[in-house]
Amino acid sequence: MQVRANRGFILPTGNLGLGLDVTRTAYDDGFHRMDIDSLESYTVNPFRFSNRTNTTLEEGQHKRSGGRLSAASRLSREWNWRTILNYDLYPDADFKSTRAELRYNDLDKFTGAFDVTRDIKNSSTTFGADASYDFEKLLAGIGVDWEPGRGVDIALRTSMSLGPFKEDGGYIASSESLLGRPMLKAHVFLDKDLDGAFGPGDEPLEGAQIFINGLRSKPADEDGFIRSQNPGAQGLATITLDRNSLSDEFLASDKEGYITVLRPVTEPFVEIPVIETGAIDGHAVFESGLPAPSLRVQLVDAQQQVVKETSTDFDGFYNFEYVKPGTYTVRAAPSYEFHVAPTQVVLGGNEMFLYGTNLEVVGGDNEGKKDIVPRLKELIRSLWVSNSQQQSS
Repeated sequence: MQVRANRGFILPTGNLGLGLDVTRTAYDDGFHRMDIDSLESYTVNPFRFSNRTNTTLEEGQHKRSGGRLSAASRLSREWNWRTILNYDLYPDADFKSTRAELRYNDLDKFTGAFDVTRDIKNSSTTFGADASYDFEKLLAGIGVDWEPGRGVDIALRTSMSLGPFKEDGGYIASSESLLGRPMLKAHVFLDKDLDGAFGPGDEPLEGAQIFINGLRSKPADEDGFIRSQNPGAQGLATITLDRNSLSDEFLASDKEGYITVLRPVTEPFVEIPVIETGAIDGHAVFESGLPAPSLRVQLVDAQQQVVKETSTDFDGFYNFEYVKPGTYTVRAAPSYEFHVAPTQVVLGGNEMFLYGTNLEVVGGDNEGKKDIVPRLKELIRSLWVSNSQQQSS
């Protein structure tokens, strides 16, 4: 059994994300175990700070608790910096180790990294360097670790996957694993320039997840990539973004979903640009200044398509949330006989939350009440009936 909850908050200085994941595992012999994972993150461009904790209970007894505190920053498109502090909370509270890493990735073939690791418990320090190159059919790399007083360790690594995956049954070689085909690769990123493609200034969304035919994927790595070696049965697959995996609730996929085809020996690549959405709200009032309740208000895009519709509350208030950047018209539904002057708004850049976009009902104090007041009475009656039923139950 698994229970998961995520929530994002927009603060004046950045974005705060909170997450909780509780997994309970029961075995046939009666033994049961519970893992409780929590995540707290705070992002203020270009920095991201996070704290992860894990608690394990066995047979209801507290076995261990520990965590990892990290800070990361994308210095440029190719350069990343990250520091990590590992610690124990239970049964003993203590710092375990810390690590600082500077990584270079040309997003194509070459990857290099420099790191320093400090084992706090053993009071030892290790300096490391790593480099690898993808030759498409072969992945080769070298790693060097130096610990003062103990010398240097050098490791040469090569890896290749070979399998009979050609259409004619012949063998192919790849620097990536060919097991578990079909495969799927996705890239989730914050599309700041709204061009639909990852480029300078855009930000990978580490930890983002997607649904592949309804099945949740693993979290994206620090570069925003998700790789699934067993995304499901062959054939058409629907890919959608798991918005609950994002730290900011006002982030949304640029499209509702994506369609691709899964088949052996292929790895479809899906780019999932994520954009910042905003909100538009205001009040609808009559010329006299009285609120216009239960007025149908529409949000119309530049192509004259109604993208959202709502009704004003008893005090004339309306609200549109999760609105994508663009030019819109806020208007009353065209079916009304009285006049409501439409208002044009532009959402984007630093103006993602437009508060106080008000509408005035002209000449509708008498004529409009024929439609609005009965609807308001019906709303009050339904609320009264609902409240009475709850009290009686």
